[in-house]
Amino acid sequence: MQSFTWYIQRLRSMSRKELAWRVRSELRDMMDRFRFAMGNYPSIKDLPIKKDHPEIEPGFRVCDIRPGEWASPAAKDDEARWLERLIRQADRISQHKFSFFDLSDHFLGDPIDWNRDHSSGKKGSMLFAPSIDYRDFRVNGDCKLVWEPNRHHQLVVLGRAYRAGGDVRYAEEVVKQMESWLEQCPFGRGMNWRSPMELAIRLINWVWAIDLIRDSGLFTGRFRTRVLNSAYLHLWEITRKDSRG
Repeated sequence: MQSFTWYIQRLRSMSRKELAWRVRSELRDMMDRFRFAMGNYPSIKDLPIKKDHPEIEPGFRVCDIRPGEWASPAAKDDEARWLERLIRQADRISQHKFSFFDLSDHFLGDPIDWNRDHSSGKKGSMLFAPSIDYRDFRVNGDCKLVWEPNRHHQLVVLGRAYRAGGDVRYAEEVVKQMESWLEQCPFGRGMNWRSPMELAIRLINWVWAIDLIRDSGLFTGRFRTRVLNSAYLHLWEITRKDSRG
């Protein structure tokens, strides 16, 4: 936490517009604390587009490679070499061994513990997200080390491995990791709902990963419903909390 003098100096440097924006943000967070505790937040089923188009299909694809295309005898030499490197990386991710910052092939647990700084071992708070001081290492560890695996870049690697090699195990691992994330990271609670930028990065990777594994037939049923609803809540939070800093 910054010193009292720092806050006084920061307050003096703010314009009227910034002060008004910060007051509105604080009031919004105060109301959200009680609303969210009662489960009072939107759902994708309430959207008009959901009622008119119950299936909600994307209007684009991120990849035109057929599943298994680069594992076929017709694959070019450079494609086969690229696939070999990709499979090695996807195998490590499937074993929940991640490399980021000071960690190399570090095991994150099975299921992955999404709310932990895996370098210090500190477990992040699961309180109402806006109330968490992500700068307080004593409570939450290093926020960057919590957030990095939760950006879900690794899901795109798994999706690419499925798409290029055709092995459905990589698509299944995408589903497994996303399901465990949904279980451990309820809306509005914990470090992984603290920063709109982190939500936005995660959502981009979800879009890519899901489209890459669509042909596996795994993006269906309850899993599909949960992902779409969480994606909508990601978007809702991002649009309400644009940064003006």
